[in-house]
Amino acid sequence: MNYREEISQFVAENFLLGSLENFNQADSYFVSGKIKFDGFLELISFLEERFGLFFRDDELIPENFDNLDKIINNLKLKTSGETN
Repeated sequence: MNYREEISQFVAENFLLGSLENFNQADSYFVSGKIKFDGFLELISFLEERFGLFFRDDELIPENFDNLDKIINNLKLKTSGETN
């Protein structure tokens, strides 16, 4: 399973009642109301634990994790050793 599949599955199971059917992956998780503050923390915890990463406080802004593409871009930056 790749980043996209794993994160999509996590988001679907934890925030979208198990289905991505009516949710476009480019949609904002926060603007749409699908993920609220406590969900944001849950998402960050999942990403850190699952992929063995640590996000600095200055990286933990909703804009960096607002949709699937932004999350994947951040993961790629972290795993390549670059910083935001």
